Amino acid sequence: MEMQNIDTQIKELLLTNTSLDFPFVKRTLEGLPKKSEALKKNLQQKLEQHLLGFAEEVSKLQGTDRYQQCCQQAKAYLKNWMTHIEEVPLSQIKKLCKRTHLSFLDIGEDFITPTTLYAYAQKYVKGQDAYLRKLSLCLYTHYKRLRTSDLSLPKANLLAYGPTGVGKTYSVQVLADVLGSEFGVINCNSVVQEGIVGASLTDVFAEIYQRTGQNLAAVEQSVILLDEFDKLFYSGTYNDRIINELLNLIDDNGKATFSTPSLYSSKVSHTISTKKILFLFTGVFDQLNKARINGFVSSETKTGKKEGTFYDKATREDFLKVIKKREILGRISDFVALKPITPAILKEILLGDSSPLRSYEHFFKLHNTTLKVEEKAIQKLATYAADKQLGVRGLNSLLWEILQQDMQQVQIPTETTESRKLCIDLHYLKNRIKH
Repeated sequence: MEMQNIDTQIKELLLTNTSLDFPFVKRTLEGLPKKSEALKKNLQQKLEQHLLGFAEEVSKLQGTDRYQQCCQQAKAYLKNWMTHIEEVPLSQIKKLCKRTHLSFLDIGEDFITPTTLYAYAQKYVKGQDAYLRKLSLCLYTHYKRLRTSDLSLPKANLLAYGPTGVGKTYSVQVLADVLGSEFGVINCNSVVQEGIVGASLTDVFAEIYQRTGQNLAAVEQSVILLDEFDKLFYSGTYNDRIINELLNLIDDNGKATFSTPSLYSSKVSHTISTKKILFLFTGVFDQLNKARINGFVSSETKTGKKEGTFYDKATREDFLKVIKKREILGRISDFVALKPITPAILKEILLGDSSPLRSYEHFFKLHNTTLKVEEKAIQKLATYAADKQLGVRGLNSLLWEILQQDMQQVQIPTETTESRKLCIDLHYLKNRIKH
């Protein structure tokens, strides 16, 4: 197992050392299975040293012609790897850039496509393939519009609807981060019209402006998510002035004005163009489940469940009966339904690399304790979370509730402290899960 592990580590180091001669790399990989463990460890050490030296050199070259040469060399190296060895996912390229101090956007521009973005997002969000495909294309067109400064390229504002806690917001955050776009969220449930005290639609621009060191260009190229978008259209909360403010924001030639604090006056106003901003809309849109539209009847009226024959097939005209304004729908390019999270998906998330369990494993490891969760317990947790409709976000709260008693009893380890194990099995869960 250790030999297999060191082979993987060497292969990763060879991929990351983009300044190496590629024929040498190819020969090394081909001969790796025949090397002894001692030779492999020696090779691993040399590659680590070479990588550290290259990263140190790159960190001193930022903004120079030599840095650009390093980027071009890295892109050529990766293309060789993909041609002669195997595909390299964006997640691996991002990791490579972190270790070498090369910019991901400088290296990744030749490898970012809707398909590679989709594959990247799949590592973090499970069970929402249709949404991730459409979202990846929207983010890709946004990225290309900014990267090429060609605003004639299509702009795709997407509306995603479905249950809470299934990854609508997190997916956008993941993709915006990998593309280096600033990301902000407008909570539509709490906005008020301009001139009234409270949260406004434009507060998000002020947040991004402050976060980026007063960079107006970053604000004008951001990705903005209007969360709980459906709440703007509930009976009793519909507000024409807010809707008109929203229309001005998402217009192809829209503008927005926001204020920030100043040392010399109470507020300073800033006006930006929203032409380059990508707007995304998310919500549950339960209103769709309460209507008989296009001959479909939601099965909620028959079974009490939201798994309607209509809900995930709603059309633009169906949304018009909820949103009421064709001008808004005219600025939304596409719609996609998200699926409820199943026990199988939650189990996959709990077993995955980005599982919320990893933070608890790390916590206990710091206190000389190994946390082990048996597979039957994983299945129990997944089934319970699905039955209670906790969603992905709720997994962390559930684990906190279950493990907090043992977390309170940890002690700072010393040289004489014995290591211990904490095993989570069905018996353990029986005493801690509240039904």
